[in-house]
Amino acid sequence: MARDLKGVIRFRKWELDEKRRALGDLLRKEQGLMDALEKFDQEMLAEQRAAAANAIEGGMTFASYAIAAKARREQVTLWLNDTRREIEAARDELAQSFKEFKTFEIAQEQREERDKKERDAKAQKTLDEIALTIHRRRER
Repeated sequence: MARDLKGVIRFRKWELDEKRRALGDLLRKEQGLMDALEKFDQEMLAEQRAAAANAIEGGMTFASYAIAAKARREQVTLWLNDTRREIEAARDELAQSFKEFKTFEIAQEQREERDKKERDAKAQKTLDEIALTIHRRRER
């Protein structure tokens, strides 16, 4: 009977590991998007400097660049917000999976402890019977 939950525990552990990996992927995606936003900011500063250096041509081209860069930045910001929502959902799922895993693990430990106590009690009963038999023989 103690073996019943080992397969379930193994499955829950695998499931927990998969959810950890998925969360790690989402966290890496979030970092990539934050890096992209940082890169956009650096590019914007470089373009501003270039436009300031050549005021006539730079002023005309910078406006178009700024509009396109702003649209790209907004899109990445939307992706970042979506990713952060996914991260929160993944964390909630991970916490729930961990709770279920621990529930089965604790139940298995309790079963094993109960089985050990039963085996110990049977062994003690056998030893008591042997001792009683020896005592009876000596008294005869």
